[in-house]
Amino acid sequence: MRGMRAVLRDMFGSFSSGRIGRLRFVGLTLLLDVALVAVGLLFGLFAGVMERLDPYRTLTANGPILPALGLTAFTIIVAVSLLVIFGTLNLVAKRARDIGWSPELLLILCVMFSGVTWIVLAIVPGKADAAA
Repeated sequence: MRGMRAVLRDMFGSFSSGRIGRLRFVGLTLLLDVALVAVGLLFGLFAGVMERLDPYRTLTANGPILPALGLTAFTIIVAVSLLVIFGTLNLVAKRARDIGWSPELLLILCVMFSGVTWIVLAIVPGKADAAA
């Protein structure tokens, strides 16, 4: 349980403090991405099962179930996506602090060049004297 608390603190803790190493950064970022994909796959699987159970479309289209499920699924996917974005930006800020760079500047660069920024953060080693 203590390990899970540390993971959640790294992902959703304070933007203004903390550092994170290369391996932990890569692992936690991949964990967030896998969680987002898993939520999407679960909703896709659920939609497929609903269509298979209702081949004549009595519950879908104009029926009572699909509009409510669609709105619920959309709300959950948006909420999970926002959590993933917040967690990723927090990890990027902590990794930038570990390298010795300005987290605010790197967050701006992350929006513009997200793929390149992630690779640089995963490769560049941290500094021992970087601000904690």
